Amino acid sequence: MARLMFAIVGGVVGAFALAVPALAQRAGPSGVQMKVPLADVITLAQPYPNLRQEVRLALIETGASKSATTCVSEQLGDEWLGLKGRAVGPYRCKLGKRTLVIKTVATYFDGAGHKIAADDAKMAARAARLVEARLVWAWR
Repeated sequence: MARLMFAIVGGVVGAFALAVPALAQRAGPSGVQMKVPLADVITLAQPYPNLRQEVRLALIETGASKSATTCVSEQLGDEWLGLKGRAVGPYRCKLGKRTLVIKTVATYFDGAGHKIAADDAKMAARAARLVEARLVWAWR
């Protein structure tokens, strides 16, 4: 279960890497919630056709539009110099009476594209890019 508690951010799709397990416990969201367009979450879900289909069906059932629907996540705080203000999960998307919760595993990279080790004390200062993979979702 601990693997599901990592940070997520919409963005790079397709370049997946290994998880950084200690990250979410050490440095993470600022506690400030932010809105994320559902379209960004669907982009993140591109490699997951079942998730995209579930969202499409929920939009049809509720009569909502993708462009008018937003999700909620938290923001990375000031300590994340290169990623400050970026959305981080889990994403929570209210579609009708149900809420879709999406969790992913995040891997962080420095400005040169090198993976940052989970035990790097300067991870937040060095991180320039974030890649998400292993999406897990549930309806509540």
